[in-house]
Order: sequence, then structure tokens, then C-alpha cells
Amino acid sequence: MTKRYLWPAIVLIVVGLAMFGLAPRSDWPEVGLSLAVLVLLMGVLMTPAIRGLARKNKNGARVAGLISIGLAVCALVAGLATSPPILSTNLTVGVFSILLILGLLLFQLPRASADVESALDAQKVAARVRPTLGGFHPLDEVRGTYAYVWQNKVSLARVAGPWLLAFCALPILLFHPDFWKGVIGDNRAAAGWFLLGLVVFIFAEVCLVLVTSIQWTKFIATGHEPRWRDFPGKALWGVLWRWIIFGAIFRATDQIEPWLKAHLPGASAWELLAIDRLCFLAILVLASPFALALPPIALNEPSKSAGARTLAFGLAGRKYYLGSALILAPFLVLFFVVDLLLTGIHDSGVTTTVAICEVALTVFLMILAITYVTRVYVRAVAAAR
Repeated sequence: MTKRYLWPAIVLIVVGLAMFGLAPRSDWPEVGLSLAVLVLLMGVLMTPAIRGLARKNKNGARVAGLISIGLAVCALVAGLATSPPILSTNLTVGVFSILLILGLLLFQLPRASADVESALDAQKVAARVRPTLGGFHPLDEVRGTYAYVWQNKVSLARVAGPWLLAFCALPILLFHPDFWKGVIGDNRAAAGWFLLGLVVFIFAEVCLVLVTSIQWTKFIATGHEPRWRDFPGKALWGVLWRWIIFGAIFRATDQIEPWLKAHLPGASAWELLAIDRLCFLAILVLASPFALALPPIALNEPSKSAGARTLAFGLAGRKYYLGSALILAPFLVLFFVVDLLLTGIHDSGVTTTVAICEVALTVFLMILAITYVTRVYVRAVAAAR
């Protein structure tokens, strides 16, 4: 019993201290609520009796989740689209985020409970088949990842190309600053509806990136090119709700740089930037095993996501972290150097060009990371058969 709860408790304490330490004092109530929701989720999923109750009462959990999501939308509208505003902007964002995350957790609780059972079964399988995997060599895996992408570059263009083109075209078609200035003017209500539209736009852009990831994952796992007209709605939802909930941890990394500036006033710009990027790399590498849930979700087998992650990481071992670092580190170092060189440069043409190049490199990094993760997953599933 002690062993079951000790490590999760340590992780929660460390994450909580980090979030409170990085967040401004004014954001502490929101951070506390977020951690409370996370503690609730982990406590529920780690208790077999509650997992069984959630699976037996699927409809009740989902109705409660939908109610919470509806209240989140009402809070957003009340704060942004009413004149005068009913809620302040900060309170609106905080209430919306907490209610949305809580609603998604409740709605997905029955499926998450099934994921936990799948993970427990996968631990037994991993212990049984570990000797048959033949070793995991991170450097060879990274080389194989680059070689795979190069050898399948035509398929990559066909599978991911249409979605990436839409991702690039949408901002060009919808956003022209002078046009929106003329439409909004000093009208607060119009500005509120514009902000709501901006939320929808960001949501659409995120979905396009996730669909690209899903389609490329399908190709690697099955060897068949999915038709771009076959929209992966079920898989998109499976990835999206996890991104909304657990992405909050990664979004908290935005507070690292302000925290460093406040606590290291004598540090130079390049030192602050280097520490910030190093922390971000460490967080990405430590969280990289969770990406192993993507292949089963992309293949419309979300109930196997936790089990697949447990099985694949159990077979690859801690060397999986080294492979993730070898994939991520060169790009983050490049971004660091570019950002350092741009310090003090205010030419809009230069900064815009560099920003476009960084987006392109980020997309390529995403393709590499997905390829690495999916190849590890495919090997693990083959070894377990």
C-alpha cells in the first residue's frame, strides 16, 4: 500500500512546489485549484473501488462532465462577450480553465479507469517478454528515425501535407491587423466576440496539428497511407482532451523565464535563456513516455493507451529517455542560438522570417518525435505477441 502511493505523492509534491514557485502570487488560487483537480484524478484512478464505480456509472460521470463544460462556456461568455463584463478577465480565464478541465476529467473518467486496468495488465506482459526484445540502443533508434522519415518523404508529403497546408493558410486568410482594428474600434462587445473567435481559431490550429500527428502515426503503425479525406474524429478527441488536461503542466513552463529574471537579477540574457531552455528540455524528456499513448489512440484503440505506454516503456527501459533527448536536444540548442542572436534585433522582416523558420523546424521536430515514439510502440507490440 505504501509503495503504491509513495511515488505518486512525491511527484505531486514536487510538481506542486514547482508550479507555486513559478507562478505569480496572484495566480496561486488557480494553481491550487488545478492541483486539487489533479489530486482528485490520481486518487480516483489509484483506488480500485472508485475505478469500478466509475465504470459502472458511465452515464452519470459523463452527464456531470458535460454540465461542468457547459458552465465553463457560460463563464467564458459572461466574462468576454458581455458589456459591462460580469466577471474580470483573470477570473474568467481561471474559472473557465478549471471547469473545463474538471468537466473533461469527469467525462473521461470511465475510459481513464479502463486505461489503468490496461496498464496493470501490460506491466505483467512487459515483465514476461522483456528478455526477448534484444536490447534497446538509443543512438540506433535515432538514426533509424531520421532514415525512416527520409525514405518515406513522399508518403509524408501525401499524408501530412494537406493538413499542414491548412495550418499555414488559415492565419493568412483570417488575420489582417488593420482590418480587425477597423471592425472592432472601441466597441467592447465586438472585442469580446473577437476574443471568442480567436479562441476558436487557436483551437482549429491545434486540431490541425493533432490531425497531422494522428495521420502520420497511422501510416507508421500500419504501413498504409490514410486518405486525407478520412477525418480521424474519434482519435482527435482522444488526443485533444488529454492535451487540454495534461498540457497545463507544459504551459506552466512559460513562467520559468520570469521566475529566473526575478530570482537571478545579476544573470545575463544568454544565461537566463540557457537555463530556461535546459529546464524545458528536461521537462520534455521526462514527460516523453506519455507520448507512447499516441499510437493506440491514433488506431482508435484508446482503451489500450495506458497499457501501450506501460508496455513500450517497460521494454525499452530508461534508455528511452536518452533517445528522446537525442531527438529533442539538437533542435532546442538551435532555437537557443537563434534566439540569442536575435537579442536586440527589432527589424520586423528579420523576426518574422525567423519565426516562420522556427515554426517549420518545430513541425519537422514533431514528425521526428512521432516517428521515434511510434517505431518504439510497434516494436513493443510485436515483442509482446
